[in-house]
Amino acid sequence: MTSRPEIVPVILAGGRDPQLWPLTHSKRAKAFLSLGTGLSFFQRTVLRVRAFAPPLIVCDERHKELAQDQLKPIKSEYRAIIHEPESKGTAAAVALAAHYLKGQGLLMLR
Repeated sequence: MTSRPEIVPVILAGGRDPQLWPLTHSKRAKAFLSLGTGLSFFQRTVLRVRAFAPPLIVCDERHKELAQDQLKPIKSEYRAIIHEPESKGTAAAVALAAHYLKGQGLLMLR
């Protein structure tokens, strides 16, 4: 019997939304906002997907520490945090995650 590769959730944490300005800006992506719920969009997403496996997180280099800080209060493990040296959009972030996981023989859930 062949073993199936592990499926890893991938969370893309970034993006600015002009409709949420001034709440979002270059140092604070919309994923890290908490709009009255106590938890950010990022934290709620991590809590939803962690039943599968520890997620792989892709974010802008400026948000890596913010992502780590937001993981601490929810006591959640993660596979890795990959930071993009320069934001190039969703497709580039997905390709970066796929390349990282393929090198480890893993599948991606996005």
